[in-house]
Amino acid sequence: MWRSGGLGSLLEHIAQELTPSEGQKRDAMQALSSAISRLQKAILRLGLKAEVAPVGSITRNTWLPGKTDLDIFLLFQKSFPEEEFKRTIVRIAEEAFGRYTLKYSAHPYARVLQAGYEIDIVPAYRVSSAGELKTPVDRSPLHASFLEERLTPELASEVRLLKAFTRGIGAYGAEVKVGGLSGYLCELLILHYGSFVSAIQTAANWREPALIDIMGTIPSPSEALRLFSSPLIVVDPVDRRRNVASALSKTQFYRFKAACKAFMANPSEDFFFPPEQERPNRTAIKEAIDRRKTYIALIVFSGLTEPPDTLWTQAKSAARKVKRALSDVGFEALFCIGATDEESSVGVLVELDRRRLSSIEVRVGPRVDGPGDVEFVTKHIFAEDTVAGPFVLEDRWATVKERRITDARRYIEGFFDQKQAIGIGLPRKLVEAPEKVILDDKGLLDLPDWAKELVWSLLRKVDSFAGHLARSKGV
Repeated sequence: MWRSGGLGSLLEHIAQELTPSEGQKRDAMQALSSAISRLQKAILRLGLKAEVAPVGSITRNTWLPGKTDLDIFLLFQKSFPEEEFKRTIVRIAEEAFGRYTLKYSAHPYARVLQAGYEIDIVPAYRVSSAGELKTPVDRSPLHASFLEERLTPELASEVRLLKAFTRGIGAYGAEVKVGGLSGYLCELLILHYGSFVSAIQTAANWREPALIDIMGTIPSPSEALRLFSSPLIVVDPVDRRRNVASALSKTQFYRFKAACKAFMANPSEDFFFPPEQERPNRTAIKEAIDRRKTYIALIVFSGLTEPPDTLWTQAKSAARKVKRALSDVGFEALFCIGATDEESSVGVLVELDRRRLSSIEVRVGPRVDGPGDVEFVTKHIFAEDTVAGPFVLEDRWATVKERRITDARRYIEGFFDQKQAIGIGLPRKLVEAPEKVILDDKGLLDLPDWAKELVWSLLRKVDSFAGHLARSKGV
């Protein structure tokens, strides 16, 4: 157990490690300044009217070394047609930098490389309040102004601690892939609680749903619960209609809580700088699969062309649909995980306790003399797949049925049939993927790196901070 002085010393040391050096600051600001200048000149040459506004963690000095976010917004008048954003951002990026990559999430933006930095150039509208929003990204400059007025250098250091902590436990980032805490959310938590330690101590005792309303814009907690439904509700101080923590999944909410409890019980640098994990190899994967004695299959859809966020959305959706479809025919998935290589492939990894089911199943129906009892008997008594029954089992009707599907592999193969795939709700882009394959048994031993990492994350599933929690109890 760390004494307060010891904890303070530890955090001071980590804070120094997380503070960008003067050279790093200089290089990042030079890259940002150069990019701003290029964009301003390009806009002038093209005869356009837009304000160039840098936003993001670099403007608030809350960025982590080696993870520099350079975001530049081009703010247009509200009269500018939104449908012109894509064409205009392409023209400006091409004029300013020559080479660019067009990106999408819910909004088009361009990514360019400048002096070794990736810089995102985002078109938006110039607004003065949330009431004037025309696109979701219009809030970002409002966020920047709000935080730049309030975050002191001391608070910025506390933000870096919280960002590194959430990154170290695998809960940093609001993107679909992670479902964790965004950088903006980390900044607001520090602004609200005043320090890293205060935020961690409080979060360890959060009760779902936890509510934070920094500006007091929601009249009452009951009103906030009516407006939002998620484990953590953080009312956006620039837009009371938005929950900043809406992307935080239940798993990540409780992972963060557990990590906070573990850190306060047994503080360590490992939370911020976790040890390098064991890399997967063919032998280790085979040994782990053999030990589990389960059925594991990886369903891969390839030849896709969507952006990374869309691929992650499809992967997560497909995993939910596959798990439900398997459950509907009697296969209970131990795990069902969706992932992507973020380029052209989506994978759904399924683990079942067995590949094959028994040839029969017992179906228990309604109570004797209860609603639907006659209908149940009528339906099953002469059905071709009825092996025995109907009969009374305690206070209910029951029957023994022949299973239509007994082999998980054969059932999963049916997902590649468009009619069946659409029937279980798989995303249409996956249904229409040019290449589809199922890998199981020996096929799991020779995978591309992204799929190998997916399989390994299942086989060696452990939260890195669990050991610290155990050690706090003398284990």
